[in-house]
Amino acid sequence: MTERSGPLWDPVLGRAPLPRAAATLGFELLDADAEEGTVEVAFTATADFTNPLGNVLGGFLAAMLHDTVGTALLATVGPGRFQSTEELTVRFLRPVRPGRLVGTGHVVHRDEDHASLEAALSDPTGAIVATATALARIVDLDAGGTAP
Repeated sequence: MTERSGPLWDPVLGRAPLPRAAATLGFELLDADAEEGTVEVAFTATADFTNPLGNVLGGFLAAMLHDTVGTALLATVGPGRFQSTEELTVRFLRPVRPGRLVGTGHVVHRDEDHASLEAALSDPTGAIVATATALARIVDLDAGGTAP
C-alpha cells in the first residue's frame, strides 16, 4: 500500500502545516475511509467564537461543516486534485456552547468531477447540533498549488 499524499493527507500526517482556517477551528482528523468516502473530524469551538449569550456563532458551525464535507471528498481524491464547493446548505438545530465538536461527513454520490456530500456536527453529549449538505466539484491544482 502506498503512503497517502495530497492537500488533505500532507497536513494531517505532519508533512505540511494545517490550512490556517482549519487550525483556527481546531481541526483534527479522527478517522477517514477513502473507499467509503466517510470521515470523522473534531473541532474546538473556543469562547472567541461566541455571541453575547455565549453560544457559538452559526458562521463558525458552518465553517466546521464545510471542513467536514470537504474532508470527506478530499479523502477520496489523489495528489494534485482538490475540491471546490459549489453549494453549502446548513441547518442549525440547537444552541452550541464552546467545547469539542465532532463532525461526521460522507460522500453521498460522486461521478467523475462532481459530488454530493452530507455532514453532521455533534456536541460533547452526542446531540446533533447542525447538519449540512453540499455540492462540490473536483478540480486539478495548477502549478502554483491553487484551485480555481
